[in-house]
Amino acid sequence: MVRHITTLQALGKETSWLLLQQARGIPEANAVDDFMTDRTMVQMFSKPDMSERLCTTAAVRQMSGHIVYVAPEDKWQKAIEEFPVVLLGAISYYMDGLFIYGLPIHPWTPGPELTFPIINCGAPDAHPAHAIADIVCMLRTSRDDLRGVKACWIGGATGVLHSLVQGTRFFPYSLRIAMPNAGALDAPPLQAAVQELKTDVAFFDNPVDAIRDADYVFIGSRRQLDFEMLQKWQITSSLMSFAAPQFRVMLGTYPIDALPLESSTLVGKRSLLQLQAENRLRVYKRMLHWVFDM
Repeated sequence: MVRHITTLQALGKETSWLLLQQARGIPEANAVDDFMTDRTMVQMFSKPDMSERLCTTAAVRQMSGHIVYVAPEDKWQKAIEEFPVVLLGAISYYMDGLFIYGLPIHPWTPGPELTFPIINCGAPDAHPAHAIADIVCMLRTSRDDLRGVKACWIGGATGVLHSLVQGTRFFPYSLRIAMPNAGALDAPPLQAAVQELKTDVAFFDNPVDAIRDADYVFIGSRRQLDFEMLQKWQITSSLMSFAAPQFRVMLGTYPIDALPLESSTLVGKRSLLQLQAENRLRVYKRMLHWVFDM
């Protein structure tokens, strides 16, 4: 049976924990091995994202595999909608696996006709790789115990937020969410998921209430915010003062898409940005092992 990685929910608690622990167990994130020798992965991106391409490419190449990039301008989205069997059949003939980026993942479930693994490396409604990597960050800086850990998310929703919400089902952290009005379209599905999960997740109307006593502060998206809203929702040192004394900062999106924040915050002692990048590489390597090592 072919394995796919689409959402944390689909992976389940046991596999999510397994991937997390295996990723932590890699002695050196940039270690080179030969697991992907003679294997080729294709990256199908519906929009550009340099950081995701770099990370997935590094994971494959450091495992001695090959990578092929299919850009948005190649019009593959229309092809996969109109001729899915033909296109996916061609991929299975030439390639061994697929990274897919930018497409909503929940309406689309890989079927039995697929003979190769698919890894979701970034969807608007799910990003399991980044969520697991960020949970690894929290574990590492919380002495391997997430009980009582408070995380907060400030900004527009991304796939990372959707997966962090799902992650509260498997990992014992709490999550506080404050999204601008522009993120209202993202709120209903998230709120519905929270109601179904019945885990420790809460929504707030303003960032101050969400960040209060938080151990980890995730900076979300600025998409669709006008100048006035950006000023209201920018991440300032005054806002950060409401967090827990030893709080840490993480990005829930790529820097240019994030809410405005002081550059010193990203490189200061509170930032876990470099650790996030390191752990994402670890997680992608373990995901490749899991989907191919049957």
